[in-house]
Amino acid sequence: FKNGSSEEVIPISSRFCSNNGDVLVQAAIDGLGITVMPKFIVEQALKNGQLVRILKGMERPPLNIYLLYPSRSHIPAKTREMIDYLVKYLSVP
Repeated sequence: FKNGSSEEVIPISSRFCSNNGDVLVQAAIDGLGITVMPKFIVEQALKNGQLVRILKGMERPPLNIYLLYPSRSHIPAKTREMIDYLVKYLSVP
């Protein structure tokens, strides 16, 4: 986690693991522990008070997203539209 210019490593041990954001949010709501999730996944639960934010001011390093497709030539229109959409809405300004 980053806090301004300093960086802190917080060791985590768990007995529950999932690769599904909705499952992890529900587990946190059900009181099974804490989770680190993107804001868009927990936004509603934060708004309605089901979850509270902890470690305010701490940020995780950004995650990279990679797009894999067979070739640069002859990209299908649907694939091109998806690439353009993701670049537009997920790129850091």
